[in-house]
Amino acid sequence: MRRDKAALSALMVLEAGKNWTEADAEALAASGRRLIRSLRLRHADARRRARGHQRVNRDQ
Repeated sequence: MRRDKAALSALMVLEAGKNWTEADAEALAASGRRLIRSLRLRHADARRRARGHQRVNRDQ
């Protein structure tokens, strides 16, 4: 995830004209949202399995 954040920060600096601090903060926020979403999906799958449902396959 660190590698992705650095690449996203660099892209924002080059393409959007942001300074590194702004781009890094925005990339960090985006990676945090991605992590939270991933954890929520895992939790939902665990609840489904606990109730006897089959695992939902999510290609990411």
